Amino acid sequence: MSKKNTEETALQKFFRENKSLTYMIPLLVILIIVAVIINVSSGNDKKTVKTDSKAKPSETSTQIDTNQPQVDVLPQIIRSNNSETVEQQKDPFESPMKLTGIVYSKTKSTAIIEWGGYSYIIGLNDNIGNSKWKATRIERDSITLDNGSESIVLGLTEKSDNVE
Repeated sequence: MSKKNTEETALQKFFRENKSLTYMIPLLVILIIVAVIINVSSGNDKKTVKTDSKAKPSETSTQIDTNQPQVDVLPQIIRSNNSETVEQQKDPFESPMKLTGIVYSKTKSTAIIEWGGYSYIIGLNDNIGNSKWKATRIERDSITLDNGSESIVLGLTEKSDNVE
């Protein structure tokens, strides 16, 4: 039995050689337990959302001022200022088409055409609305449209309004 008392186990020898670990390991275990408790208790707070059931909807939401200018958001490709529906199968000579803008690129150009109360944003080989008119060529300042039997070229026009 005396032989057992005098022999040191490997664990005892390790702690005797590294005395600082005898204090650090219990401290580390306590910190891990505290961190787990804090994490679990804060997780419950995130799941519960307090709402005021007495609040009126008008108090919680902001009113939209309809007198302010409104903005249309792309990629809406057909736009209209008219609230009534307009037939899109039209003759371009009856109500003339107007080329109002071009974004020119060697790879993909886009044109904006106003026609019969609508504005159309089209690319190469796109039809204008539901009509048979198709963009066959887009240049820096003009666009060529074709409907299979006729072809027209629309050019950009400069506005004569003095804008300061």
